[in-house]
Amino acid sequence: MSAQDAAAEIGYSTVENKYRIHGRVQGVGLRSMIKETAALVGLSGTVRNSPDGTVELIVRGPESVVDDFILWLDRNPGHSRVDKIEHVAWALPALSPAPQGAPEPFQIVYSNGPAVDTLVAGMYLVRSLIGL
Repeated sequence: MSAQDAAAEIGYSTVENKYRIHGRVQGVGLRSMIKETAALVGLSGTVRNSPDGTVELIVRGPESVVDDFILWLDRNPGHSRVDKIEHVAWALPALSPAPQGAPEPFQIVYSNGPAVDTLVAGMYLVRSLIGL
């Protein structure tokens, strides 16, 4: 039984929220940590680097689990430095029903392919380390 199914059985609601994570968050392994930890606690969604140096996170699961996940993320996991987690208002696509059964696996989305994303993230890391 997935975390989402268990939550539904005891009356907890499933949410799908979008966040923008600010700070030293690219080039430090944060997306991989997010993916692994989300899968561990039964959340689904996507994470991607944004061109502005932030990380965009869409996460779906029981509200209390999502809230705890965001609290974990705010504690600067790994080598990241999370300055701010912005909850972004957004509308769910009209043809996107809540999944039944096991959640889809959490995914890292590569906007320009893994090599380009890694290069861009590395540039942001170097800039943040030298104070630009």
